Amino acid sequence: MAGVGRRLGALIIDWLACMVISLAIFRTQVWTIAFFGAEAWLLTALTGFTLGKRLLGIRVARTDGRPVGLLSGLTRTILLLLVVPPLVLDKDMRGLHDKAARTIVLRL
Repeated sequence: MAGVGRRLGALIIDWLACMVISLAIFRTQVWTIAFFGAEAWLLTALTGFTLGKRLLGIRVARTDGRPVGLLSGLTRTILLLLVVPPLVLDKDMRGLHDKAARTIVLRL
């Protein structure tokens, strides 16, 4: 399982990257959350990685071994954006967003 430090680091990298994109395109940070949500959903659903996760050597996988997929990725992302579900962790370091999407974050 990936530790909290790597997860938080990946989140910060992803957020900063999305903020830079928002500032470059719109010259405002207002769209950062939209870019972040889209990045987290699509990249996690299709590849199991976001930019930050890839750089820090972690990935998201389904607990049944199948690819994350669009629906599980969307569920996970919506709950991630609510902030509280990722903060409620179990002994396996799975947040409520991971439990709902049936995913787990692993070190490579």
